Amino acid sequence: MRRLSGTAEAIVDVTGEETSPSTTLTAALSADANKMKISTVQFATFPTNGVVIVGSERISYTGKDAATNELTTLIRGFEAT
Repeated sequence: MRRLSGTAEAIVDVTGEETSPSTTLTAALSADANKMKISTVQFATFPTNGVVIVGSERISYTGKDAATNELTTLIRGFEAT
């Protein structure tokens, strides 16, 4: 199940508790972006690699840059989204 809050989306269990970190983008995300800047507050809670959901699009990432608070090596439209 998904819960929307403003511009961020979190994966939640049946009780409504978040099961994955959520955040907001701190910069616009272009169609050909290979990095995604996210909120400093939540950056540390994201794993080194994974999938994020922005709107209805799943975006895979394979790295993190702590100096810039960016998720890196993005694959847009992951899993045909």
